[in-house]
Amino acid sequence: VPRGDEKGYALNRLLKQLENAFLSVDLGDETLLQRDGQVVEDTLLCKLASYKVVVVPHMETLFSSTFALLEKFLQGGGKLVCLGPAPCMIEGEYAPSLQAFFTNPAIFQVSDEDQLLTLLGQLSPPLLQSTPQTNQLHVQIRTEKSLSYLFVVNTDRNEGISTTLSTRLRGSLQEWDLLQGIQKDLDVSYADSSSMSWSMTLPPAGSALYVIDTTKAVSREAYHPHVADPLRYTLMFSFPM
Repeated sequence: VPRGDEKGYALNRLLKQLENAFLSVDLGDETLLQRDGQVVEDTLLCKLASYKVVVVPHMETLFSSTFALLEKFLQGGGKLVCLGPAPCMIEGEYAPSLQAFFTNPAIFQVSDEDQLLTLLGQLSPPLLQSTPQTNQLHVQIRTEKSLSYLFVVNTDRNEGISTTLSTRLRGSLQEWDLLQGIQKDLDVSYADSSSMSWSMTLPPAGSALYVIDTTKAVSREAYHPHVADPLRYTLMFSFPM
């Protein structure tokens, strides 16, 4: 396998592992970061997207603009993770300043994908979990202000799936049928004071879009363990795209 292909296969395997762990990630494009990237305190911004955790996978060279963003991100308190050997070049030339930067003890160093998954689960626990656990689902999560959008896909073309989804988010819940243009209120259960859950069934290759409005969260006083609460609310269509 050519070296370039080998790195591509390794990245695909890593993305699949992150997907199975319900860890929602975006791939950073250095050209876009050069044009649109900025750091505000402990957050890396790229237009409307924001990130509290940045992972640098095994790579040999960085844009000088990317290095400047990473420096500011770490100084502001952002969580920076280096997977495998750190980059050693800037714009294709060896850079002692870059090598020194990655020796900073504030940077999380992990040697393999298993260590990375464990660390990310601690730094930024997944917002969504499935019971029983399954590798059959693909999840994408986007949040804008008080609204969180959870897009769930059954990746199996032959088998349907029935499971219980739970999230640390608390609020009103709707399922949006994008083909029919229907918004359906859903009942949720509260197993504890910090999470809610609901049942989901998807056909082979099926998908569902759930929307949670955290401004409609049930108060702590209204919390009743193991009781399904019917929630009603109004949602505005507001996508960060």
